[in-house]
Amino acid sequence: MKQAFCIDAEVIVNDSPEGFAEKAADTVLASIWRAPGPLRLISLSGGSTPFPVYRLLPAKLAKTGLAECCYWLQTDERLVAADDERSNQKAIRASLFADGLLPESHFYAVSSARQAAAGNRVADAYQKELQQLPAQLRSPAPIDLIILGIGNDGHTASLFPETDWQKDSAADFAVFEPDSQPEARISLTYQRILSARELLFLVSGGSKQKIVEEIFLNSDCEVPAAVIARQRQTSWVIDTSAVSPHMRQLL
Repeated sequence: MKQAFCIDAEVIVNDSPEGFAEKAADTVLASIWRAPGPLRLISLSGGSTPFPVYRLLPAKLAKTGLAECCYWLQTDERLVAADDERSNQKAIRASLFADGLLPESHFYAVSSARQAAAGNRVADAYQKELQQLPAQLRSPAPIDLIILGIGNDGHTASLFPETDWQKDSAADFAVFEPDSQPEARISLTYQRILSARELLFLVSGGSKQKIVEEIFLNSDCEVPAAVIARQRQTSWVIDTSAVSPHMRQLL
């Protein structure tokens, strides 16, 4: 990493747009392989960027013998029905679990029943269900890998700049109601994200060039993704389309 950057980051820039998902999937696999213990806990974000990556992961995990070792939770979810087109879990099931190589019983999703609940009862119920994970993976044990993305406004997970996303919380999950979004969302809290063993940001799309520059080069940037990245070491797989000419000179 060049000294000009204000975050401690391991960065991979994929120069071939069609190869981004493959490179990202290999990076996820390497992180899962490094995790200690016989079982691994991975937290899955939504958005359009990671789903092609999730489609490639099952075959790679099966080939390396890790398919049965992995347990999965959601980093965040829109509070909509589970079969809604905007539902992250719907897209996760259609990508990561589509071919049957991974046990879907290892996926702990925010159910539609919880999504109909009000306020932080959604978060409380999901956190309670995650206590059904194998003992070694239960909170407060750190999540082995959290896969994150960034929005054009610098949000990550469902921590949006206009919400009270940095508030102190002993909980792993909270519900936020960002003004910029049509629905409330459940998200891992800031504190829980920082406690993970590894954080991996997957970024693609030309609209992300400006915010990527801000996160890497502006030490005063206070959007959620930037604040998290300044607190600890992170890894990034960035598609060439998301890298501005200025950033490319520094990488």
